[in-house]
Amino acid sequence: MIGAMRASYSIALFLVVVTAALAAQVPLSKDPSHRVTFENAQFRIFDVNVAPGQMSADHLHELDIATVSMSDSDSRIQEHGKSWGAARKRTLGESNVTEYSGKPLAHRIENIGKSPFQLFAVENLRKSGWSTAAPTTGLSTTVAKEGRAFRTYDVRLPLTSPQTSHTHPVPTITM
Repeated sequence: MIGAMRASYSIALFLVVVTAALAAQVPLSKDPSHRVTFENAQFRIFDVNVAPGQMSADHLHELDIATVSMSDSDSRIQEHGKSWGAARKRTLGESNVTEYSGKPLAHRIENIGKSPFQLFAVENLRKSGWSTAAPTTGLSTTVAKEGRAFRTYDVRLPLTSPQTSHTHPVPTITM
């Protein structure tokens, strides 16, 4: 009888702790620092802003995402339930691709610099079935980052060739 009561107590305590941990996390679209600027059936675009000395809410990523920095900034990330990570400097135009589908992650971002932390984040709303098309090629076009749901490119046209022509075999977002 006492063993059964202890087991019930342990299960109840575990459920309270898990519920409290999940309640501390908000869906990405509910984090005030992640403002949805566009959404359709394929993707969602966020304008992410964290003022100097401020931090985002503890938010949950469940879908693959590509980001492009819109400022030079210094930040650090704390994964839910862990210590703060090392400081990270993001530069204007820097892109990143992170795979969260099937391996969700909750974290918060702290702006530890003197300038605003701003980036655009594109969330792929597909959970599988991503394109396997070959990368786009073109004058002065190179793949910057690549993941299963996103590929970002760096296009640096020389002054002698101010334009390039190429075809994208899959839906493309240009920032």
